[in-house]
Amino acid sequence: VKQLSESLGFLDMRLSCSEQQMIQGMAQLTEMKRKADTALLTANGAMHIANDASDKVDHFSSRIAELEKQVEMLKGLNAATDLENQMENVSVSTLAPPRRLRF
Repeated sequence: VKQLSESLGFLDMRLSCSEQQMIQGMAQLTEMKRKADTALLTANGAMHIANDASDKVDHFSSRIAELEKQVEMLKGLNAATDLENQMENVSVSTLAPPRRLRF
């Protein structure tokens, strides 16, 4: 009976030790889960910021393309205006009677 009692005490001590290890393990797992959740929230926030930045880059890229088209159109209009002015100068100079200088 004494030996059985000692064996049961030893088993009880082992169970108690295992229970403490399980409690410590659960605490560690809980802390690891908390850290993983925090990392996930941080990653989601970073992804949201990156998506917003990407949208802004797309918006500005399309706006720049529009402005480049407008610049090309204005260059064309400027060239057409220059050509028109040159043609008027040629017309005026060829049609105008020669000036006589009086002394």
